[in-house]
Amino acid sequence: DEHAEILGGFAETSMSDRVAQRRSVSGGSPDEAIADAVRRELARDASTEALELDVDVDRGIVTLSGRVSDLADSDNALAVAGRVPGVVDVVDGIEVEAGAER
Repeated sequence: DEHAEILGGFAETSMSDRVAQRRSVSGGSPDEAIADAVRRELARDASTEALELDVDVDRGIVTLSGRVSDLADSDNALAVAGRVPGVVDVVDGIEVEAGAER
């Protein structure tokens, strides 16, 4: 049929993963979507699930802040955040407790 109409399928919509990964010039909801995804990944990863870190995102640039026991915790958190789709860069604002040992 020459007049066939596609009602759904492959068009990008608000439900598309690709839309949530885009960065907006205004820093609107795509940054919040990235922040939520980073928080989820930190909570799911065995090496970071117990860490209490703040996640801020501005134009796809993630800043992690908070305190951790050792440098390995900080490195793990930065690596986990960096693998989230849509993340442009990760800024390390994490403090490692002085004299803390495991």
